[in-house]
Amino acid sequence: MKKLFTLFTFALLGLVIAHAQSKIPGSLDLSTVVVDAGTGTLHEGAGWDGSKIDWMTKGNTAAIQFENTKDGAKYKIVSYGGTNQSNVVVGFSILDSKGNVVYDETTEPYASGGFGDKKKNTSLPVTDAMASGVYTLILYYDNLDEEGTLEVNITQIDFIDADEYVEDTPSAGLGLNIPCTLDGSKAVITKNCTWGSTPSCDDDNCFNWVGDGDIITFAITNTKEAAYAISFDTATPCEPVTIDFLITDANGRTVYGQTANVVCTGETGGDWAFKPEGHNTSLPNTDVLPMGNYTLALTFHQGTNYENFTTNVKDIVFTAVSNGIELDMSKTVVEAGTGEKHGSAGWNGTNIDWMQNGNIAKIPFSIDKEDAYQIVFTAATICDNANVTTQILDANGNEVYNEKCIFENNNSFSDFIENKTLPATPTLKAGDYTMVLTYGQAMYGGQPTNVTINIASITLVAASNSGSGEESSDIYTWEAGTEKGGKATAQNGADDTTAEDVTEKYIRLRGAKDFSTYTVTVTLDQELQAGDKLTVTAYRNKNQADKKSGVLAKFDKGGQICTSTGLEFVNINAEAPDDSNYGTEPNTVTFEIPTEAAGSKVITMTRAETGTNLFITKLQITRGGTTAIETIMPAKTSNDGYIYSLAGQRVDANYKGIVIKNGKKYLQK
Repeated sequence: MKKLFTLFTFALLGLVIAHAQSKIPGSLDLSTVVVDAGTGTLHEGAGWDGSKIDWMTKGNTAAIQFENTKDGAKYKIVSYGGTNQSNVVVGFSILDSKGNVVYDETTEPYASGGFGDKKKNTSLPVTDAMASGVYTLILYYDNLDEEGTLEVNITQIDFIDADEYVEDTPSAGLGLNIPCTLDGSKAVITKNCTWGSTPSCDDDNCFNWVGDGDIITFAITNTKEAAYAISFDTATPCEPVTIDFLITDANGRTVYGQTANVVCTGETGGDWAFKPEGHNTSLPNTDVLPMGNYTLALTFHQGTNYENFTTNVKDIVFTAVSNGIELDMSKTVVEAGTGEKHGSAGWNGTNIDWMQNGNIAKIPFSIDKEDAYQIVFTAATICDNANVTTQILDANGNEVYNEKCIFENNNSFSDFIENKTLPATPTLKAGDYTMVLTYGQAMYGGQPTNVTINIASITLVAASNSGSGEESSDIYTWEAGTEKGGKATAQNGADDTTAEDVTEKYIRLRGAKDFSTYTVTVTLDQELQAGDKLTVTAYRNKNQADKKSGVLAKFDKGGQICTSTGLEFVNINAEAPDDSNYGTEPNTVTFEIPTEAAGSKVITMTRAETGTNLFITKLQITRGGTTAIETIMPAKTSNDGYIYSLAGQRVDANYKGIVIKNGKKYLQK
């Protein structure tokens, strides 16, 4: 910025040097700002709005007086601001009480994102030594791209004593924005294993020398509200090796807890190669994670043939998984409609921006599955009553849906939040459609405004998947003698099918643990997938609390599941169920179908323990990923104070990793 222009602006503002409200070192009081058109055009809303210097355009100036209380100090000037422009800079000139220019520098461009951002800019050089006294800071707004109009919203300006200023350095475990491949160099490693070296991450993003009980922790920020698939590479000569994956939110609540089985890749001359097929994808998807901060903790458990060593891990990838039809926003076509179309209106690569009252946006999309759909927006606005009339037109231009959506004022144009307030559409047939968005009148500061709302994404979620999902996600259900999705039969030995263990009231498990007698076989109509859920609602019936039972099930393609103690199900204190005590409330245990069982269509069940019989009142198998994260141990009987692993095995306080105690998941270090 030119000094002559600075002096001209200073004179034009007619500032009177008086007692300054801001004192440095410290943050300037931006509420005292005086704004001027400068060489541009001053917007009617320009100035301090309570949180930022807003609506400043190219050529405008802003002046702030302050007092330097530290004679001879040099200062590092750090500013914070938000912009959706890519090449916005601000000139900083400092004038003493006589109008002499003592500092005149221009920032590098502010990081582009949104006007509601608060992104740090540290590009200004340190000032010369400043005498104590009153000064005026003049800001000159500029855009190196000629087409730019609106500039940057500045929220904070700090004067930091240069002798005390410390450059930012990345903190371990910070700065990881998913979806992404996690940067192992930013992980925090907790060594619990008494053997070997402390794990480290090499230049190839690979963790080496991870021992039994070691924990690797990442601080991650979710930038996209979505469910995630988690995958990774491993290499180990050990088997079996497992890794617990635990995700907790900013309040420490568990939002994901699963255990991954690691395949032995063998050893050739000490060179442990990564699996040639690529990523391990055995983990089920997360539920939809809201945007925000999370902690991911990986806890490693050793194999048997190499004491203490577990596995090398490389490239942990979070991939967003769509839970519906995501409209391709880049295909948006905008029209003036009944309003005035802004020159920048349309899709800017991040959101539909600069839409005004009466404007129209049209987005084509296709539906493959006939269903009703919930329309989900992610959007941001600084206005009250920001609204969009949402129409859906079929391929012939016929209107099949018309509803108004009102958006919450979240005081930002870049911090996008989810909106699910629209009613579901009627059943839409497979085919091509167009969504037509008509932007309505919004209010700002109690007055009508042309400013409306920025929309970042639109997703159509099939109504059959947006609620409990029970109808569409059930693979098999048996309850009170009614079943769908397959057939349950009982056998007394290899050939005898006369045993009456499948009745109208219950499925009874009373056989031997070797599956030699009294088994119940469920033959399914469709194949199982790894991560599917098997939910058993049942009770024991012996009038002795320590008589065990439980569920043991094997699959025709391999693998099995088993309750760990035989006491997981409630004891109803009766010798056999009859009409008088059948109503006693059973309880539920949910298992996850193991990777080895994928492709199975036959499940064979017997008792896990032979102390007493188990009576199953409901048996249900649901597709993995359609239900929330569930506690593996049942609520009624897990409040026993014991600690269990995710596999349902009882462990002690020395176990490292995700554990279940009293029905809740914890990370035990």
